[in-house]
Amino acid sequence: MKSNKMTENTGSILIADDNPRNLQLISTLLKDRGYKLYITTSGENAIRFLADNQPDLILLDIMMPGMSGFEVCRIIKNDELLSEIPVIFLTAKNDQEDIIAGFEAGAVDYIIKPFYAHEVLARVSAQMQIIQTKKILAEKNAALEQINKCLLEAKSKIENHAEELAALNAEKNKFFSIIAHDLRGPLAGLTGLSELLFLKLENTQETDAEEIIEFAKMLHDSSLQVFELLENLLEWAQIQMHTISFQPEKTPLRQLIINAIGIYQNDLKKKDLTLSIKVNENETVFGDQAMLKAIFRNLTTNAIKFTPKGGAIEIKAGRTNDQKIKIQFKDSGIGMDKSLIDKLFRLDQKVSRAGTEGEVSSGIGLILCKNLVDKHNGSIGVKSTPGKGTTFTVNLPLIAD
Repeated sequence: MKSNKMTENTGSILIADDNPRNLQLISTLLKDRGYKLYITTSGENAIRFLADNQPDLILLDIMMPGMSGFEVCRIIKNDELLSEIPVIFLTAKNDQEDIIAGFEAGAVDYIIKPFYAHEVLARVSAQMQIIQTKKILAEKNAALEQINKCLLEAKSKIENHAEELAALNAEKNKFFSIIAHDLRGPLAGLTGLSELLFLKLENTQETDAEEIIEFAKMLHDSSLQVFELLENLLEWAQIQMHTISFQPEKTPLRQLIINAIGIYQNDLKKKDLTLSIKVNENETVFGDQAMLKAIFRNLTTNAIKFTPKGGAIEIKAGRTNDQKIKIQFKDSGIGMDKSLIDKLFRLDQKVSRAGTEGEVSSGIGLILCKNLVDKHNGSIGVKSTPGKGTTFTVNLPLIAD
């Protein structure tokens, strides 16, 4: 084992010198230390070699035939791809002016001929260590930049999530505030009416059947309002918490609509409203049955509330050209202007208004409809004219997206 060998050295070196003896000596010395060497005997050949190769270090003789080492060095330093490669001059020219000229050309060091082995090794080793240090720093800097990029992305995501959470929290508070407000009326009605009914029934001799029936109808109306509000609250809360089960399937549409709106027969009769369902028996829709029922229920009760006595409500469906089915809920009600339409489906806008018979309406049902339609990758829209009625249109998929 030769202890003077340092085979752990790595790196490539281009040596340009027209003196064969110098080339042999320095090549043997550096190769013995583990460096990969490229040899050339002229400046022109060195430039041609550098056109396709980028060694770690260049040892360059100054006095060569044709192109001098100074010229070669200036060309290297003016090339964007080569300018970072360190150049050490090998020369017998040791005048101060020559040394200054070499540094001005871009060299990092000088080795004076005749050279000493330990000096050459020390100067080459020093430059190689600088090169390796620069590479390590560049790699660490690149890694730090990547880490910084990841941190910035993480920060951006956290900020976005924070904004989303803040918005959801504000939306939740708004929703619960509306629900709490709207529950007071029907709950108070249930309490008061049930108490009155109890008192009347206690004294049946002074109470006729028609009066009892009227109280029972009023209790039904109040309980139905509570039911609708609580149903909407439950559906909305499950959507916000992502706990709602979404199980879409191919479903007969007409029967699904009939099942959803059957609870409103008394309300239709009470206001003498005609309801027609123009949906083919064979028509189907692809969706979650519970969610679709909630959509149909809310759009139907909305039409009932804002259609005066003797009016008409029509539910019809038809296929579109983009594999969707268009379901429309059309009424002959009081309609609404554009300023009110623009507020629909938005929780940050208050759109509550009383129905034609004083029915309570908070607008929450329409917001829930929008959320449920979005779950199906569908769309919901509305067209309305004051005094001429309103049409809500829901577009839902016929098949899985």
